[in-house]
Amino acid sequence: MIAAVLGFAAAPPKLEGSKPYTPTRLEWLAVALNAQMRSDMSAENEFTLAFVPIRNEDAILIYVSYLPSVNRQRMNMTVAAAGFLKWYNSHIR
Repeated sequence: MIAAVLGFAAAPPKLEGSKPYTPTRLEWLAVALNAQMRSDMSAENEFTLAFVPIRNEDAILIYVSYLPSVNRQRMNMTVAAAGFLKWYNSHIR
């Protein structure tokens, strides 16, 4: 007589990256703003502009860093346009 032993292995735990994830509206807004307005520092563009979602406050942080030699008028106009675009995107959609 032959006996067969069937063993059932426990399913391996799911890794965090394998679980479905749906971004919040705030995260989607930050992605859209970064796609439209993000600016990296370069020789002709002496400032960086990026958008970071702040979940606890339901807000978007407009992050700006710049060199001392930046064209402040251009930088300020870009930041003002980014603020308007942030407001527009959050109220229209």
